Amino acid sequence: FAIQKTKECWAKIVDRSNGIWVTHGVYMKMWALSKPNLKDEYDILICDECADLSEVLAHVINNSGIDTIIAVGDAHQALYGFAGQSNGYRIFNGFTKYELTNSFRVNNTIGKVAEKIFNFFEPKESLFSFTGVNNNNMITKAINTKKQYVHVCRTNREIFYKLVEGLVEGKTFFIEGQGKQNVNFNFDIIKQVFNYK
Repeated sequence: FAIQKTKECWAKIVDRSNGIWVTHGVYMKMWALSKPNLKDEYDILICDECADLSEVLAHVINNSGIDTIIAVGDAHQALYGFAGQSNGYRIFNGFTKYELTNSFRVNNTIGKVAEKIFNFFEPKESLFSFTGVNNNNMITKAINTKKQYVHVCRTNREIFYKLVEGLVEGKTFFIEGQGKQNVNFNFDIIKQVFNYK
């Protein structure tokens, strides 16, 4: 019964005439089911952010027939488990592994803190050394909010809080990832609510 209903549901989803909105995963699955011929088009396949590789893309890569596959990423930075993505590295058996042990993004103080935290949680056979080579970064106890600075928000709630805080203080700000017209966070609505008397 469940299999039959699933097939019926899928048939409705892929029927373009019914006007059903589909997610990114649907058209990706449709593309994968079309068995794309990648080998005749490409000599090398580079898979970036491999830790968030979906089962669908893993299947496409495994069946691509391409001889040279380069998988890039960090298994400890998988972010899309909530969306059904899995650690893509487990599909790459027999690959030669190279580890990045230097980072231009942080200085060595930050690098060594990251190394200690990582090695605390990892099994002994996975221990590694990590060096930060960006001497322009620094660790500070307080941010000077009188100067230009960046605040990284992890939730929509925090974005809203920082927006209202900025409006109260009369600050100018920009939301990265908001889209061309602030549509993702409904910034115009937030301003209307804030200015409502």
